[in-house]
Amino acid sequence: MYPTVCRRLCAAVVMSAAVALTGLSAQAAPPEILAVPKIGFSGRVRIGAWTPVWVDLTAPVGGVDGVLTIDASSPTGAPTVQYATPVRAAAGARARIFLPAVFHDARSPGLVHLDDARGRLAAVPLPRLRPVDEIIVALAGEPLGLESVLGGVERTELAYIAPEEIPSVWQALEGVRLMIVRDLDDRRMDEAQRQAIRRWVWTGGRLLAMPSGDDLRHLQGPTLAPLLPATVAPRRSPTPEGSVAVITPRPGSEVREAAGRRSVSWRHGRGRVTLWERDGADLARRASAEARAAWDAVLQDGVPPPPPDLEATLPPLRPVPARTQAMVGLMAVLYILAVRRLSRLAATFRPAVVIVVALAVVLASVAAARVAALASREASGLVASIVVESIPGTGHARVALLGRTATPQGTAFELRVQNEVLL
Repeated sequence: MYPTVCRRLCAAVVMSAAVALTGLSAQAAPPEILAVPKIGFSGRVRIGAWTPVWVDLTAPVGGVDGVLTIDASSPTGAPTVQYATPVRAAAGARARIFLPAVFHDARSPGLVHLDDARGRLAAVPLPRLRPVDEIIVALAGEPLGLESVLGGVERTELAYIAPEEIPSVWQALEGVRLMIVRDLDDRRMDEAQRQAIRRWVWTGGRLLAMPSGDDLRHLQGPTLAPLLPATVAPRRSPTPEGSVAVITPRPGSEVREAAGRRSVSWRHGRGRVTLWERDGADLARRASAEARAAWDAVLQDGVPPPPPDLEATLPPLRPVPARTQAMVGLMAVLYILAVRRLSRLAATFRPAVVIVVALAVVLASVAAARVAALASREASGLVASIVVESIPGTGHARVALLGRTATPQGTAFELRVQNEVLL
């Protein structure tokens, strides 16, 4: 009996110890430092275009004062391209960080990691992407009925997003073909997001706005009102066609009556903004032929031409200043003359002459090295072609720059640009 009791007692002790260790492990496990909840628009991205990425950060013990970096594959097969932003947070603090990047590999898009003076604190691989050719973004609380129209359009998908998912820089909307706004709570957006939408439209974005049933508040709010081609006011009673809004076109706008629907549109910068008089998500009408025709008209609206190709305008090398070229030429002539003169003197084999020749060789070598370093430095740097395109009616311009670095092999270099410029 004693051995049995002993075995039971030992088993109980072992089980208690296991439970205690399990509980200790669960309590001591550090929280997840990095997580990537959102990439692109509902997971959809356009390969080769700027893509919004949101990273959730939980600062570790001791806080963090470092850099959050995305390592993405390069389109040329070269080493990874890094996109980084500084991060500072107290221990245990939580933050959602926005960091746009360009991806070229949907299966293995890259890695996001957090580093500071202590080294690498955390690293998480980015999830697999869903590549599409065209993305239509919709801010709507219910289906729009556009899915049936897009069924015949290859690799064009509709993504429903919340106001919080609108990027805070306009470049991150590069992959969006059309933005549809039906439901928008301006209180859930900040000024940076509003500015991003405005600048995206200025640079060629397409925006479609419509009432949300009988709700017109989003059409009169600070995000859409400055962009719309008409002022909007509520109608006392709906028309037989279902219109609940009084639309007053602004100067320069174009009124269209197509497929039984009235719309107002205008060019805003390089982009186009269209306002529908009626709700496009109306269940009684969205499956009709006129609704499909209205959607087709919006989708077929022309896209602005791409910026000019600057690759052919770049010189292969950075030109060396004439002053440096003249210095190198003069150095070569003096070197030839000195060699001829010193070789005759050295032929006498007198000790004093040999010493003079040796000193001259040393001085000439030092001078040649300094001139070569100067020429290499002045021939190194950035070769760039720049196109500045004025955006009418906005007081802004779109600047496209393509640069090539010319540096000796193994040379490190750093490019500095102003804020809001994405490389």
